[in-house]
Amino acid sequence: MLHAAREDWLDKFSAPVPDGELSEPQMGPPIPAMIDAIGAVAGPAATELKRLHGTVKVMHSFVHGGVHLVVHALRGYPAGKLTSVLQNRNLLSLMLANVIVIVSQAPGLRGSVGRLSSLHAACMPPVQR
Repeated sequence: MLHAAREDWLDKFSAPVPDGELSEPQMGPPIPAMIDAIGAVAGPAATELKRLHGTVKVMHSFVHGGVHLVVHALRGYPAGKLTSVLQNRNLLSLMLANVIVIVSQAPGLRGSVGRLSSLHAACMPPVQR
């Protein structure tokens, strides 16, 4: 939202929701379109989001008790999948750190998260192209 959301979408998205209404006031565009918009103004952030987007379907299944959760409960959890869980956790932590850096507006912190991400790229999910 900070880097690439259009003002008219932000106005609709942040519109007050009447009491008892449970639907979103304004849905966002598809995730790939959002990542492309972010990429136009913040390339490194888009790269990190592409990595995370590659894991969305399986993560969604786990969060909502889908087939992946049931299958792994019955068959065990493959070591490669455990690695992916750790990589996703690392990436989410870096993304949160980046939000904190941006909100802090501390000039000395600029670029620190990108340097950490580059230094520890092997601990992150692979980039989805």
